[in-house]
This record gives sequence, structure tokens and C-alpha cells, in this order.
Amino acid sequence: RSLDGYVPWFLNDIEKIVDALAVNDRHVVLVTLPGLFVPDEEPSPRALEIGHLPQFTENPYFLAKMVVKYNESLRDLARKKHSQLIDLAAWSRTAVQPRDRYFFDSLHLYDEGQELIGAYMSEQLRNLIPAK
Repeated sequence: RSLDGYVPWFLNDIEKIVDALAVNDRHVVLVTLPGLFVPDEEPSPRALEIGHLPQFTENPYFLAKMVVKYNESLRDLARKKHSQLIDLAAWSRTAVQPRDRYFFDSLHLYDEGQELIGAYMSEQLRNLIPAK
């Protein structure tokens, strides 16, 4: 519950970057962040072994909720700024399973996971490019 009102402290910086990039009709695409821990899945023993948690908690659900709130903030910002969004977090819920097979720590993926992301993002970006 302590994270219910959490907004990443750097969100204003991201918004400034989006505004700066959007000048001259540039298309801005925001991307959510997949993570090893998710709030509604019990972490496997392997995930607990490889995951890194912030120094202020030993609770993987706390980190999972922080990532959820970060991604919600990005989705809100994309709507507010009329930016495109590639939702890797939502996609990863089914595409990157079991999670501990693809992540080598809390946020970074092995090459196989990066290849999955690359294929998905290229498909999504292709769909975002306006036809000439």
C-alpha cells in the first residue's frame, strides 16, 4: 500500500524529453519496462537467487509494484502526450515465461530474451510507421 500513490521522481524529466523530441512532428514512442518480478506471481527460487532488490527492501513484491507504477506512469504520459507506446511489460506477461529463464537479474535479459524483445519491437515499430 505504501506505493499506491508512487510516481517515479524522474517522470518530469521523461516528460521534458518527450516534449523536446516531439518538436517538428517527430514521432515519440515510449516503451514500458518488463521485470523479473511481477506482483501476481510468486517468484521462483531461481528468481529470488538472481534478482537484485533495492537496498531499502528485501521484498520482491515491493520492486514489482514499483515497476508496475513506473509503467502505469509511462502509459499515462503516452496518453497525455499523444505518444505511441510499446507495452513490453504487458507483452512479457505471456511471451517471457518462465521469467527466470530469460532474466539474469531483476531487469536485464539474456540474449534470448533480448532477441524476443527485438522481434516484438520491430513488429510494433513497423505497425507505427505511416505508409507513404
